[in-house]
Formats: sequence, structure tokens, C-alpha cells
Amino acid sequence: MILLYLITSQLFSYGVVAWLAFVTITLAFSRSADLIGMPCGHLVIAVIIFVLDAQWIQEELQAQGGSGLYDIDGPFYIGVLIRVLLINSSLMPLSLLAIYRRRLSRAKRSA
Repeated sequence: MILLYLITSQLFSYGVVAWLAFVTITLAFSRSADLIGMPCGHLVIAVIIFVLDAQWIQEELQAQGGSGLYDIDGPFYIGVLIRVLLINSSLMPLSLLAIYRRRLSRAKRSA
């Protein structure tokens, strides 16, 4: 039960705008570039997650009076990696659906 709470809290830590961006990027890359676009889209999302998390850590540390430069270390990178894997895993069905829809529309056009 605690694991389920931790997973859902990580998924809901980003706002609606970020999730709309994640879904849009996932669908756009997967639909437009098929199997090549899927990992590219997930890589773009990983970069966005890293930037958002680094910005969040910087703001929190500066609010406490620190510089925020020295606390982006190993545990931070591990946390970001876990978040990237979790969010990209949750977006994977959308990628596969977009690829399937693209191939289906191609098959209908060529038939």
C-alpha cells in the first residue's frame, strides 16, 4: 500500500500543464515518426523532467537560504531517473497506441 502511494504521489507531483505537455509530446513523436519517434519523444520528456526537477530543487534550496548548487548530486540523479522511468512507463501505452493508429491509417490509405 505504501508503494502504491509513493508511485501515485510521484505521478501527481507535476501539474496538469506538464502532463498535457507530456501526453502531447508522446503522441506527436510516436504518431509522426513511428518507432524512431517513440524513443525520441521519451528522451525529450526525460530532459523536461530533469529541468523541472532541477528548477524545483534550486527554488527550494534558495528559499531556505542555501545556494542550491551543491545539492544536485547522486541521490538527486537517482530520484530523477526513477521519475523518468515511472512517467515514461506510464506514457508507453499512449506511444504504442499512436504507432498502432498510424500504421492502421497507412494500411487503410494503401488498400
